Amino acid sequence: MQKAVVGLVLFISILAGCATHSGEPSAAVQPVRETHGYMVEKAVIYTPPAWPQPLPADIYRPEGAGPFPGVLMVHGGGWHEGRRKHMGRFSKTLARRGYVVVNIDYRLAPQSHFPAQIEDLREAVRWMRTNAASLKLDPTRIGAWGYSAGAELVALLGNNNEGPDARVSAVVAGGLPADFSQYPDSPLIRDFIGATPAQNPQAWAQASPVRWVSADNAPMFIYHGTWDTTVVVDNATAMKTALDAAGVPAELYLVHGVGHVAMFLLGFGANGAAVDFLDRSLK
Repeated sequence: MQKAVVGLVLFISILAGCATHSGEPSAAVQPVRETHGYMVEKAVIYTPPAWPQPLPADIYRPEGAGPFPGVLMVHGGGWHEGRRKHMGRFSKTLARRGYVVVNIDYRLAPQSHFPAQIEDLREAVRWMRTNAASLKLDPTRIGAWGYSAGAELVALLGNNNEGPDARVSAVVAGGLPADFSQYPDSPLIRDFIGATPAQNPQAWAQASPVRWVSADNAPMFIYHGTWDTTVVVDNATAMKTALDAAGVPAELYLVHGVGHVAMFLLGFGANGAAVDFLDRSLK
C-alpha cells in the first residue's frame, strides 16, 4: 500500500511539472499573496422574492475591514446536477487570499432551460453589488470562477453584455465547454437548451461562449487537461485564440496527460496559477 501511495505521489508530481502556461504576464506583474482568516455564512438567499425559485449561496468573508475584491463561484455538473458544496475548497482558498466569495446554487436542467442559469449568475452579481457594504466587498472588483458547466456559465458572464450591474472584471474557467457545435448529439446540452441544434440553432450558438467574444470581454484564465475526453481541449485553445484576436488579456494553462475529473480534483498547479491571475486582475 505504501509503495502504491508513493508511486501515486510521484506520478502526480511528474504531471504537475508537465504544464504549459501561455499568456502569463512578465515577472514584473506580481500577484498579491496575502493570508487571512475568514468566516462562512451558509445558505443565504441571493434571489429576490419574485424569482422563479429561491436560490442559496454560501458567503465566505475574510477577516479584516475590507473592502475586498469578490469572486462569484459556480459549480459544474453538466447543468443538471452538482451543488455549491463542490466548490467549497476553491472558495476557502480564495477567502484565505483575501476575497469575498459568493458560492452559489443555480437552476438546473431539465427543469430549467437556458438562459435561466446565466440569468441566475447575473442576479448573483447584482446581489453582490447591492450588498457590497455588508459583505465588505469592493463592487468595482468582482470576478467569477467556474469548472465544466460552471465554466461555460462564467465565460458567458464574462462577455459583459448585460450592463454594468452584472459586469465582472476577471474570469477563471476550467474544463470549459466553449463551443457547443462540437457536441451536436450531447444529451446534456440538449436538456440544458431544451431543444436539439436542429430545433433551436440560435440557442445552441448563444450558449457557446466562444461565439460571443469581443473586445469588451473580461480577462480570462483558462485551464484544461489535454487528455480530457469529456470536454476536449480544443475548446480551451479555441477560446484563447478568440480572446487573443479580440485583444483581451487571456492565459491558458494546459496540464498534459490529465482528464476532466482529475483536473478538477487535483489541479496540478492550475488552481494556484488561477488565484495569482485573480490577484493581478482584481488587486
